[in-house]
Order: sequence, then C-alpha cells, then structure tokens
Amino acid sequence: MTEVAAAADVLQCLFVDNQLLAEGPLYQHGWLYWVDIKGLALHRLQLATAEHQQRHVPEQITSISPRQKGGFVVTTRTGFGFIDDFSAPLHSLGTVEPALPDNRFNDAKVDPLGNLWAGTMDDLEKTPSGSLYRLTPEHQWQVFDTGYIVTNGPTFAPDGRRLYHNDSVHKQIFVFDLDASGISNKRVFAQLGVDHGHPDGMTVDAQGCLWVCEYAGWGISRFDPDGKFMAKLALPVANVTSCTFGGDQLETLYITTAAKGLTAAELAGQPLAGSIFAAAVGVQGIQGAVFLG
Repeated sequence: MTEVAAAADVLQCLFVDNQLLAEGPLYQHGWLYWVDIKGLALHRLQLATAEHQQRHVPEQITSISPRQKGGFVVTTRTGFGFIDDFSAPLHSLGTVEPALPDNRFNDAKVDPLGNLWAGTMDDLEKTPSGSLYRLTPEHQWQVFDTGYIVTNGPTFAPDGRRLYHNDSVHKQIFVFDLDASGISNKRVFAQLGVDHGHPDGMTVDAQGCLWVCEYAGWGISRFDPDGKFMAKLALPVANVTSCTFGGDQLETLYITTAAKGLTAAELAGQPLAGSIFAAAVGVQGIQGAVFLG
C-alpha cells in the first residue's frame, strides 16, 4: 500500500449526521458504538440491519471501552466511570482534576494488561494542562505524562510493548515503552508536517502499522512501525477524529468525524462532516483489550 488518493472504491458512509464531535468508535458483537462529545450523546449502530440507537447523556462522555464484568468503562468530562449497558445510568468514580475546571478527558483505550489509558486536555485548547493517566483494574489512577494542550489517540503495538500517544496541537506522535509498571522512554515517533492535519484518534493493524486520523487533514495516514509515512486514506470531510478495526475478520476500518467549528460555507462543501464511515482497507486489525476492573 503506497497511496490511497481517492477512497470512493473502499469508503462507505454508514450514518449521515452533522455530529459536532463524533469520537471513540468501538466495534462489539456486530454493533458499532461511538460518542458525540459536544452533542452529549451515546450512539450505536447495528451493522447488519442499520438500526441506529441514540441516548442523551447528562455529562460529556468522551470515550467508551469494553469491561470484563460487562458493560463499559468510560471517561467523562471530569473522570472515569462505568455504564452497565447501553441504556444504563453512569456510575462515576469521582473527579480526577478538581483544580482544573477548564480541563476535560478526551481519548482513551485499554492496554493488553487490562488498564485504561486516558488523556485530559484544556477544553479551551490554549493551556498545556493536559495529562496522560492510567486507570488500573483496582480503580486507582495515576499521571504518567503531562504538558499537553490536547491529548489524543492512545493505542498499543500488537505485542503490547509500546504505547502511542498524540500531542495534537504540536502535531507530534510519541511512543513509549510499556510494561506492567507503566510507560517509559518517551520519544517522537513521527512529526506531522504541513501536508498533514493534526493527529487525533488512532489504531494499529496486525502488521504493527499505525493508522492516524487527521483533524483538519481530510483523511487517515498510515505509518510503518518505524514511523515512516506509507499512505493516506482520503475522506470527503476535513475533521477526521478516530478509527477502529471491526467486523468478523477485523478488516473494516470504522471512522468517526466532526462538524464542530465549520462555517456554513465549509459545511456546504462537506455535507457529510460529522458522519460515520467504513473503509475496506485490505489489512487486518487486532482485537482490542478489555478493562479488567
């Protein structure tokens, strides 16, 4: 795969809506789940029948991940919590950053050891007050890195020995060594240039390559395990927010996008902004981990 300049033959729009900030897609048992952070909504789509369900949530839910005990572990604006099923109420574990009222959680994902890694950000996108946290199965959280304006996209190498994380504002993708004690040896994996947008949500495939969604970048870029750019999957919308592999063979890339901040003229030029897409990209993903707490 060297170039995907036009995605019309591999890309399908699954759900049309100008969602403000669709994020965090999760494939589970034939359903695709996602959140609209700014729209205060949790969605799911039955892929075989196109049945769509939506529920309002009283507090921003910013990510959703599977839980071994059933239901989901989630991040909210202020902390961590659990939802026993799609329609259940939220059970909060408490406020994580009470001294930073302008901060909120953003992206999160479970590592192969069953911990949830999640980043906070300045919701005004001005101050480097964001941090990267680990929530253990014992419901203990700890800061492992800090100094971010907007954190995004934690994901893990197939062998579970690396964690990838984004500094979206500075267009940097970092990689850390990962083990049971946490993360170490932070270094730059890739620096995105002027021909790319801002790195947002991301996932890895079975070959160890990184698929990085680009906010204001009109697509998803694929990098090899050494950080070399390989190809870009073009989308008909500018703000591509997150992606995950799903389907029976984990060969479909499911993609969320956003309409937040677009002018009326920009939205007229990209009427599918905020919609949900699927792409047959010709490679297989890996099975996501489950939170053990």
